[in-house]
Amino acid sequence: MMDAGVDVLWPLERAAGQDPVRLRRKFGRALRLWGGVDKRVLAQGPEAIDKHLRELAPLVEEGGYIPTVDHTVPPDVSWDHFRYYMERKERLLESHRRMPALEPRPLLTISPEHGQKKNTGQMGGTRCDERTVEP
Repeated sequence: MMDAGVDVLWPLERAAGQDPVRLRRKFGRALRLWGGVDKRVLAQGPEAIDKHLRELAPLVEEGGYIPTVDHTVPPDVSWDHFRYYMERKERLLESHRRMPALEPRPLLTISPEHGQKKNTGQMGGTRCDERTVEP
């Protein structure tokens, strides 16, 4: 696949035997990985979540890996466990950030020359056509 230009795998479903640590060892950073957080571990609680994220931390540190739940979060994962996972993952990502945080771009800017508002076209990563918005 890599010879054909495929350089990312998503999702990495653990129940199907897709282990991001094993894939990184086999293919190196040339293959970007996305997923691999086992949804079944989230139901087991904070200790299991911490252990699981520690196993994935080296991949985050190396770069080229985005840890996300490997499939839809099942109903046996409590809201508290899911929030805990998200908070711990955020901490993990913050501790390995390589780039400074991007400043959010405003949706509307005011032109001092004309006093008109303009749509900058930056919304949720989607580029929109620029157009004048009535004040």
